[in-house]
Amino acid sequence: MEEAKHINWLGMYLAGEIGAQEKAELMSWVEEHPDNKKFFEDAIHLWSLSNQYVDEPFDTNTQFAWQKVEARLDQGAPAIGSSSASIRRLSIPPWWLRAAAVTLLLIVAGYAWYQWQSGSSIHQVIAETTTGEKKELTLPDGTQVWLNEHTHLTFDQSGGQRLVSLEGEAFFKVHRDEKHPFVISSGQAITTVLGTSFNVRAYPNEAKVKVTVASGKVRFNKKGQEKQALELTPGKSGVLEKESDTAPQELMAEANVSIWKERKLSFEDQTLRDVLPILELYFNVNFQIDNQAILNCHIQGNYDQPKLDQILQVMYHALDIKAEVQDHTVVLSGKGC
Repeated sequence: MEEAKHINWLGMYLAGEIGAQEKAELMSWVEEHPDNKKFFEDAIHLWSLSNQYVDEPFDTNTQFAWQKVEARLDQGAPAIGSSSASIRRLSIPPWWLRAAAVTLLLIVAGYAWYQWQSGSSIHQVIAETTTGEKKELTLPDGTQVWLNEHTHLTFDQSGGQRLVSLEGEAFFKVHRDEKHPFVISSGQAITTVLGTSFNVRAYPNEAKVKVTVASGKVRFNKKGQEKQALELTPGKSGVLEKESDTAPQELMAEANVSIWKERKLSFEDQTLRDVLPILELYFNVNFQIDNQAILNCHIQGNYDQPKLDQILQVMYHALDIKAEVQDHTVVLSGKGC
């Protein structure tokens, strides 16, 4: 059980016998949820009362914040002989300290067991991607997620619920659990599933939220309008206008809506008229054409994890098409074909 590992690490941490790798993973667990943090701080406080809490310097950059926590705890302990000290440090026999350590670990174990048995164990994941970055991850419930660039996702599993907040674009392959629906909140858009695979596009700078189903069934509605929810099946998309009060509209799904997830592009003597919409989805850009004859030009090739600059260089050298990139807009110019 995952909790047992954290219990063991906490005991080693309090005894000052934990290794650097285990300590880094323990601190990562502490940061996952405020409840984990509170429990960790309470354990340290209890241990510090025995004057036996020892810690070595910890210089892992990702856990820098916890240095401040430890420093605050040390500063909060009154000095021996201070007139403001409310606790008198005692000479405690070693056997008592061992008994206290066992008792503390039993308390921790009991807490973890109760959380697991009651189904209220808490898991939180925060993930994000930057420009040109795509990421694949597995959530604690077994759901697989692929994140497109400029995407931020948080996942909370507590009290039998699976809740996701999403800004950007992601493809989900949800682990089926009929008792615990998987709910995605993207601004005013709510997507609810039991077990299926689908794509959600919800960038803050775009006027629409779009959900496209690959398998299974998805319920898609505007927040507070559950009675007007769409039931989307494979090959269907739902589009919600952010600034409109209307319910989402159902459309036929575009063929390449999740091509960005595959990280591969393959063209066999295809015209730019057909290729540019695919590139827009893959790179999250918009193309503007100075000369419509450009759309008649043909392109081919296989590209594994391509970059936008790479594709634009191919257009330049093979088709004499120049590109000017302006934020998320690419302007193409040339004599065409």
